[in-house]
Amino acid sequence: MPLDLLDDELLADSTKAEQIGLQLDSEGWSPIARFASSTWARIRYILGVFREETLEFPFRQFTAENKAKLMDLSERCQQSWKLLPEHLKYIHECWTSDLEATVCLMLTIVYLSYLQNEFQIHRLLKRSTQSPTPALLTISAEIVAVVVQLGKSRDKAVLLNHDFPNIVVNYGLPTAATLVAAIQNGARTQTQPLPHSLSRSAVIRSLMVFTSYLESIRDVGETIENTCLQAAQSISRTVDRMLDEPPSLSGTRPDMTLPASMSYDDPETPFSASQFMQTGPDITGFANSDLLNRNTLDNFDLSGWLNTTAWIGENVGY
Repeated sequence: MPLDLLDDELLADSTKAEQIGLQLDSEGWSPIARFASSTWARIRYILGVFREETLEFPFRQFTAENKAKLMDLSERCQQSWKLLPEHLKYIHECWTSDLEATVCLMLTIVYLSYLQNEFQIHRLLKRSTQSPTPALLTISAEIVAVVVQLGKSRDKAVLLNHDFPNIVVNYGLPTAATLVAAIQNGARTQTQPLPHSLSRSAVIRSLMVFTSYLESIRDVGETIENTCLQAAQSISRTVDRMLDEPPSLSGTRPDMTLPASMSYDDPETPFSASQFMQTGPDITGFANSDLLNRNTLDNFDLSGWLNTTAWIGENVGY
């Protein structure tokens, strides 16, 4: 793993390099708050180790032993993040601070990489439960919030124009779909789907802003554009239905007849997402659907698509 050194320090002669190395702490970090190319390489290496371990578990049986290993992996990942120097930990206010835009972007990317590791681990742990765990939903909400903040800061970092679509799709989309599916299930079962630490209204506002980002993505290839368009349509439609539905059927007027799609007792049966899946290696889970066909988008099953899409793959991540 590279030491936290500046480029000119890396090229120094052996005597000077040894003196510089003695100034680093026991973990190899510089005691001075600075941002060098090797700094980001160190963080990405640390996170990459956990990501590599995570990639092994989808191919294993979900046993009690593997569940314990996943929980241990999550704890080690969290501990490694806590051990990072404080100036390398992302905060939302970094975009309104005096930090350079490139530094803010890298702080955001490494934080999203850390959260994505945690998201993937808890997605795997979800196989032992019928619904998303509070940890999975909390992580998902944080990722969506970070992506939303990043989108609001695009005027500060022009370089984001090229990278932003990939960040939206790779980090934001699977977590947004997780939140929507949980809120939708809570509305159907009349239960509280989100942890008490999360505000339902704040999550929905973030999801709607995120949806606008999906709709604005252009010039990134037909497959990704189709993915974003279909997901945006599905998220918007699902949130609209939840907001339009009455909180309880017991409060409905006797002479009012609810349509089947708004009844908790007879929820609308979603179409299978398999019609949107490609048989090739494309991990987005979308075929080149006929987007001019309105029924294609109306029948899109976000929850089914989320569960059958391989979010852990060689092309996922940043």
